[in-house]
Formats: sequence, C-alpha cells, structure tokens
Amino acid sequence: MKIVDVCAFYSPRGGGVRTYVEQKLKIGPQLGHEIVIVAPGDEDAVIERGPGARIVFLRSPRFPLDRKYWYFNEAERLHAILDAEAPDFVEATSPWRSASLVADWAGPAPRSLVMHADPLSAYAYRWFGPIFSRETIDRQFSMFWEHLRRNSRRFDHVVCANADLSQRLREGRVANTATIPMGVEPGCFSPSLRDPALRMRLLQECELPESATLLLAVGRLAPEKRWPMVVDAVNAASCDMPIGLVMLGEGREQRTILRHIAGNPHIRLL
Repeated sequence: MKIVDVCAFYSPRGGGVRTYVEQKLKIGPQLGHEIVIVAPGDEDAVIERGPGARIVFLRSPRFPLDRKYWYFNEAERLHAILDAEAPDFVEATSPWRSASLVADWAGPAPRSLVMHADPLSAYAYRWFGPIFSRETIDRQFSMFWEHLRRNSRRFDHVVCANADLSQRLREGRVANTATIPMGVEPGCFSPSLRDPALRMRLLQECELPESATLLLAVGRLAPEKRWPMVVDAVNAASCDMPIGLVMLGEGREQRTILRHIAGNPHIRLL
C-alpha cells in the first residue's frame, strides 16, 4: 500500500512529530508499505530515506508564531503532489487548514484525519479553564468545533490517540472517530530495563532513599505540555509516599517551571 501523510507540522528541528515521522519512514517499508511524507518547507525538495520511504517538501511560508515551522498556503500545488503520487491512502495529521486541503482533494483514495493531540486541551482549556467551564469554552470556540465536525464527515476515519479524546469528540458530534492508542512505545521504555545504579544516583539527586519511587518526565518545556500541573500532581502524591521527579527537556518555559518547583529538593529539572 502507498500511504501519503500530509504532515503540516513536520520540522527537521521539531520534536514529537519528527520522531513519529522518522519511525513511520523506517517501519512502513518493513511492513511492505511505501511511505511518502508531504511537508511544507523553505524549498521544493525530495529527500529519499531508502527504498519506499521519502519526504517531499513543498515550498511554503514560515509559520509566524514559531519560525521552526511552515504552513501550506497553496491548495493547487498540494493537490498536484497528491495527484502525482496517486496514493492508496492519505492521512492528514493536523486538524487545522491542511485537513481541509486534504478533504478538498478530488482524488479517489480513502483518507483519515489523525488527531495526535487534543488542541482544545493544549490551548483553549489551558488558557481559559481557570476562569470558565469547558461548556462555556466550547461555545466560544464553536467555529473550531464546526470546522472539525465538517471535516470529520469528509474523512473515512478521525483517528484519536486515546479513548477519552474519542469520546469527547463523539460528544461534540464529530463523525467517524476511531481509537488507536498512542504513547510510550512498549519495549523501549520499561522499569524492567532500569539501570539500578543510575536509578539510585537520580534518587540521590532528589535527596531520597533507594526505596522511594522515581518518576521521569521527558519532553519539550512548552506551555501546552502543562508541566506545572505535573509538578502539582507529584507534590500531591508525595503526601502519601516518597516520590522523586526528574525532568529532562529544554524550552522557553524553563524559568516558569523552575519557579513552580520552588526549590522542592525532590524535583529536579536537568
């Protein structure tokens, strides 16, 4: 099967999306599929990653709010690429404008909208949740909900990363939802693979004994990751048992997170 992923938020300097794309380009051909990633970039280019795996860049403007990213601005050129690739299946991996562009494509291939994340939780609920109820926020963001509902009827599937997101979208009258759990890859990260000496050293960094529970948090230090909420959760859980939290990452929220940790010796940002 030839699968084309229209990936609006791929960036060579990105984090989770780049990791997901690299894994897809590696694993897809191993399973007998041809994988083509279509992404916006500074120049038109094709990068071959091996037999049955390549990235097609479409010259596009930089995203004004984050210069590490670009955005598709010419529907005709994107549709021309899809016509030329003639895929068996198309994926749109962003719910924003690129989803509408993929839905508008006149080709015969079935297509899915993949919800890797929950944009309302990452942004609207985080911004306005301390002031308004979710119902009120949803009403104020009704244009986004209608955009999602309209596109969902034009895709064969709206793939959700967890059952909770699927349920919330269904309750919002989003059609064709399907759940494919995404998260930490089994076998790569597991307590059974721990290094006892490293674990003990990290707990010592947290000023805790070896008998304490050690949590690791890995990711970009960005507002939408809601790291202060993670810190609050660890503080609450620590009332009942000794817990150390070691955070690994970089980003513009580092100072905010350090202020939120407030000198707690059991939480370390490395």
